[in-house]
Amino acid sequence: MTPFVLFRETSFQVYEGVNCLCDENLSAGEPFSNEHFIDKLKVAISGKGISALYYESSLYTLVPQSVFKLHAAESYFKLNFGEIPAGHAIAFDQLHSLNLVVVYVIPNWLERLKREQFSVIPLKHVITQILNRIRHKANSNFYGIELGKNYNIIAFQENKLLICNAYTVSSTEDLLYYSLLTFKNVMQKNANQLVFYPLTMNEETLKSSVNSINDWSNIPTSFHSSQQFILDLLCV
Repeated sequence: MTPFVLFRETSFQVYEGVNCLCDENLSAGEPFSNEHFIDKLKVAISGKGISALYYESSLYTLVPQSVFKLHAAESYFKLNFGEIPAGHAIAFDQLHSLNLVVVYVIPNWLERLKREQFSVIPLKHVITQILNRIRHKANSNFYGIELGKNYNIIAFQENKLLICNAYTVSSTEDLLYYSLLTFKNVMQKNANQLVFYPLTMNEETLKSSVNSINDWSNIPTSFHSSQQFILDLLCV
């Protein structure tokens, strides 16, 4: 598999399949000007090329393609999150398979890195890639996906996207009860299953907590590892 890069506000990882080739925290200030940062990235992908660049953050919003206007992209973002954070620029991804546009912000250093170092490599928000992948699997599934410090809830009913939002949760119990509440409110018919990708949370702890919640007994639930998350949703 060709490597891909997952950027966050203060770190980046390079993956080849499930193997992490590089895991670096970015220095303060302008990481793009840091030769060490560039050298680390180039060494990790030496001779292998890159298939995709992903950016992960909770600051994204979905806009129907039918109403999306390029000149209004900044306004769509501000409607949900207020002013654009300093040192960031508006970006957006066309998600034709769901007739949606994902509007978000990326750091200025990442925009320059993409333009000057990887001009032909696609850069998109990680949620764009996830939605595009699970629409083939979803049918009527409810997904709970841990990304960084946030928990993303995605639900499909008969292949129609019902919800896609990022939340901050403080504990495993909060995550499970919020998932259960949202599941009951959003899923109008029986879902095939509730699918968890707990990337850093302990899977056994989650399973034990789920088993202790009476209302969960009739909900088919599956748990997938961080390695499975990469294979299922991120690998190109």
